Amino acid sequence: MGLLDTIRSLFTGRGRGSEDADEGDPIEVADRAIAAFWTWWAQTQAQLQATVASGMTPRLIDELSRKVEAIHPELGWEFSKGTHSRHALAVTGGGNPQLRLLAERWRALGPGDDEVWAFHATKPALAADAVATPQRHRGVEGGS
Repeated sequence: MGLLDTIRSLFTGRGRGSEDADEGDPIEVADRAIAAFWTWWAQTQAQLQATVASGMTPRLIDELSRKVEAIHPELGWEFSKGTHSRHALAVTGGGNPQLRLLAERWRALGPGDDEVWAFHATKPALAADAVATPQRHRGVEGGS
């Protein structure tokens, strides 16, 4: 099974209603959601940078969660301190290798790392300094 077929298989039985049946190919749907995420990110990153260290607002947590869930509802996310940047954002599949491929696609279609933000498709090894995780992170309670 190729990469695109693997990603496509993630959307089988995803619980989508018949109203979503006309959205098109799952890869195209995911790519549109990823593009919408990165457009939103470009418009919101200054606000996120200002609030991530002092504590995310519930509105931003919900908004970020919705953007990630639009890519796939089982993806999770987390902010942490960056290794080579001030902050890092990880969008992860929570150990699911197929979801990791989708998270890698999210990462590949996004901007490059810079001095402020780094982006990861896996949870950083030392994530004890995470400042926000959404409540809906793969069924794990937490966050605000």
